[in-house]
Formats: sequence, structure tokens, C-alpha cells
Amino acid sequence: MAIKNCKSCGKIFNALTAKDRICPICKQADVANFKKVKDYLYKNRGANIPTVSEETGVPQKDIVRYLREDRLEVADLSEIGIPCERCGVNIKSGRFCKKCLSEMNKELTGAIKSSSPLPRIPSADKKSNKMFTADFRQRRS
Repeated sequence: MAIKNCKSCGKIFNALTAKDRICPICKQADVANFKKVKDYLYKNRGANIPTVSEETGVPQKDIVRYLREDRLEVADLSEIGIPCERCGVNIKSGRFCKKCLSEMNKELTGAIKSSSPLPRIPSADKKSNKMFTADFRQRRS
């Protein structure tokens, strides 16, 4: 467990996991806001982000975050979207478009294949079982 400051309200809280960024109180509020947005979109398919924000009272930045986290997806018929973080093309949810994901996957795979292997550590002298340590203290004359 670690003590962190809530990214939402700034209060100190005890984070149970490394992923916890907001306190339990703000997390409950976030879950409630997500439910409001989800219910509104279920009844009003194709609504844009400003309208959803205005009707539900949930800030636009939170709605965009839900889209980036793949918790929501823009309807197929809708012309709105969020920009791919790499090339800027409109996408329905997530952070990157399919083309950029494919390119980044190829780049990563190529980087892994082209990387040189780790240098080998010379094996210990089999005749001697002695261990040596380095003495970094300066010797005085």
C-alpha cells in the first residue's frame, strides 16, 4: 500500500494498488458519473459530447476520458469522434487508430528483433572457488 494524493480532489488517501489514482470517495463519484453518461447515451444514441455533458452534468473531460479508456464508444452513425493521439484522425474510442496501432506494433516487433543480445558474463574460474571484491577506498601512501 502507498499513500498518494487524489488526482481529483487532492486529498491524501491510502492506495491499495499501483493503479489507484483517485480516492475511494472520488471513485464512487466517477462510477456514478459514468453510469449517468452510459444511461443517457443508451436513450440518446448519437448525442455529441457537449450535449451529453450539459444534460448529465458530467464534465466533457471526463466523457473524453471514458472514451480514451475504451469504457465508451461513439456510435457508428455519429460523425463525432476523438482524435488519434498519433495521427489525429477521428476514432470512436481508445487512444490510437487501427493504422497507428498496427504501425506501432510493427515498430516494436522490429526493435525487439534487431536488438543485440545481452552480453555474457564470463563464468567463474573453475580452478578457484575464491570470491573477489573491489576495494574502492583510496589507498594512502
